[in-house]
Amino acid sequence: MGPDPAQEEILRNEIEGHFRPRRRLQKSDTEIVFEVFGIIDQKAGAMLTHVSVMIAANALLLTIETSPLLDLCSIILMVLFIGVALLTLRLLRFWSTDFHGPEARNLTADHSLRADMHSLKTEVFFRGRMYRLTINVTTVLTALSALVMVVSLLVLGMKAWCGS
Repeated sequence: MGPDPAQEEILRNEIEGHFRPRRRLQKSDTEIVFEVFGIIDQKAGAMLTHVSVMIAANALLLTIETSPLLDLCSIILMVLFIGVALLTLRLLRFWSTDFHGPEARNLTADHSLRADMHSLKTEVFFRGRMYRLTINVTTVLTALSALVMVVSLLVLGMKAWCGS
């Protein structure tokens, strides 16, 4: 039983942007898939570094005596950034249940190759979507963290200015 044609169409439309320009360079689909994996891995690694810094920055804000509300905001942001970090780690791990195990001996080479390529393309589709989700969430959380940092510094400055 092969993949659902409707799902195949969605998959093809979604990842074609990765494949079209690389095919002009005479690359095979397998080369393209692993090149795309490498690009996503590099971007995910950079994002993981940024998320780690944001977790540390929010933890540092907890050491400053400002207000319980700002502390709560920092804790919530830290928890959300940890969630993003876990999703980002998933981007760095290859995961597919579609690869054939011992039963592959009963498949023809062509069928096995097509099934494996479908699995690889599905992973490209999934990683592309997950990367877009994590980068968008990271952008919003970073903006919120910056806001909390600015407000914390203002509160700290007001406390110092008022002498309390």
